[in-house]
Amino acid sequence: MDENNMNTPENLENATQNEEEVKEYNPKSSCESTEENETQDFSLFEIKEKLQESKTEKEPMKNKSKRKKKKGKSPVKSIVWMISIVVIALVIALSAIVLIADVIGIGKEVTSDLFYNKNGNTTVLITVEEGQSVNEIASLLEENNLILNKNIFKAYIKLTGKGNDMNYGVHSFTLDMGYDAILESLAEPAMAEDLEVTIKSAVTVEEIADYLEKKNVCKKDEFLNEIKYGKFDSELWNNIPKDANLYMVAEGYLYPDTYRFYENDSAHRVIQKMLDNLEEKFTPKMREDAKKMGYTTHEVMSLASMVETESCGFYNEMSGVSAVFHNRLNEWPKGQRFLQSDPSMGYAGGERYNTYKTEGIPVGPISNVTDKAIIAAIYPDADNDAYYFVTDKYGKFYYNKTLAAHESTISNLKSRGIWYSKY
Repeated sequence: MDENNMNTPENLENATQNEEEVKEYNPKSSCESTEENETQDFSLFEIKEKLQESKTEKEPMKNKSKRKKKKGKSPVKSIVWMISIVVIALVIALSAIVLIADVIGIGKEVTSDLFYNKNGNTTVLITVEEGQSVNEIASLLEENNLILNKNIFKAYIKLTGKGNDMNYGVHSFTLDMGYDAILESLAEPAMAEDLEVTIKSAVTVEEIADYLEKKNVCKKDEFLNEIKYGKFDSELWNNIPKDANLYMVAEGYLYPDTYRFYENDSAHRVIQKMLDNLEEKFTPKMREDAKKMGYTTHEVMSLASMVETESCGFYNEMSGVSAVFHNRLNEWPKGQRFLQSDPSMGYAGGERYNTYKTEGIPVGPISNVTDKAIIAAIYPDADNDAYYFVTDKYGKFYYNKTLAAHESTISNLKSRGIWYSKY
């Protein structure tokens, strides 16, 4: 007999407990429970089956959608990608060409014109101080546009073993030099300022350029190109108005004096030296006084250039000539304030400089000026109330307040054969 099937008290007790647990879980009758369970099982089976069918139907649609996306790739993206690759390749190739040109010097005149707006044969002078390191010298070369990158230059020195014999002092270079030529120049003995030149007053920029070329200081075209495109450390230079009517931007600002330059000097250095001289002569006090009078420094320079040219080197007459100009500017009716300076008619800048046709101070200076002319332009003779002046051939000046008196003076000088007019 199977002991498990025996109706022992313990078995009966267990059975009773199980029956109670079943009743607690499902309080409905056994028949109702059976029917309901069968219904629930069937419903769950149906739902599961329908979900499976729905999933099966959606999967091909997803795959189809994916296939459509693959087919739907725009050719524009491919073209853009290809163009990007080509552009990157061209940039890399161009950079390599420029770098090679910088190292060997071949074709460097093209990059000089492209990047620096200068000819490849433009002279550049660099001063190497005693004890300067290779890194400091390389920085100087980079700052002066002789090399593109100081780190590449230093790497070239390290790889080739060159550059151990560089001398301190002033050295001359041109923008089309390769690394070897630069190092050779640095190995040469330093230059000496052995050219003495005197820049006269009341002369133009073009006349100065011609003179410097004759003296072997620098080339005329290099000088004029530097004036056109150069940037200088000068407050007066930077205050020159950006006026399209200016014939020559540096006119009036190249101070007349005696200078010492190098043979084949840098045009930039030559101009900077003249500007530095002017900065010293046109003092802050003078600039402040001009401002109080209502004049800009550029207007003072323009007026001073007419005082300079009209005075013909007679410095003691400059304040009187300046007084005539100031009297016209301050006292003549607006619309009639023509300075009528004869030298302005002969200047190449055109009508804006011609003080017979343009009222007031002209657009810019007509020549370079001395400090005496600048002083006279700011501090005219306060006791001179004339509106006209004329000179004789001996350098004597005659001042008149009326036009009739002025014309009478001219007639008298002509009759005596001593009237003087350069224009």
